[in-house]
Amino acid sequence: MKLAGAFAESLRKVRLYADLSQEDFSDVSSRTYISSLERGMKSPTLEKVDALAGKMRVSPLSLYVLTYAIFTRTTPAALLRQVSDEVSQLQGKAPNADRIRPSRGRINVAGGNPRGG
Repeated sequence: MKLAGAFAESLRKVRLYADLSQEDFSDVSSRTYISSLERGMKSPTLEKVDALAGKMRVSPLSLYVLTYAIFTRTTPAALLRQVSDEVSQLQGKAPNADRIRPSRGRINVAGGNPRGG
């Protein structure tokens, strides 16, 4: 699965959980744009993700975590642990701060497959 497809799935899940229709996003985006996002045809900007999340009353980070959990076939909890460790290392608070390994644009969760294949 591609990243846009993973975002599509997470957006739809959260939208349905929030009991919103695509039309309910009219103050944020057009129904056709929301539909394109949910079909994985388009990728939103950071600002758009923030607006979409606000409409659904969730943190934009929740959308990203769900997206990458789907994309890497891992759990949100595993991703959050990894992110917490990485942020601590980047802030110099972790004992192994000198050993941080950048993910090069992909989340490297043990056992996860970033290409989804």
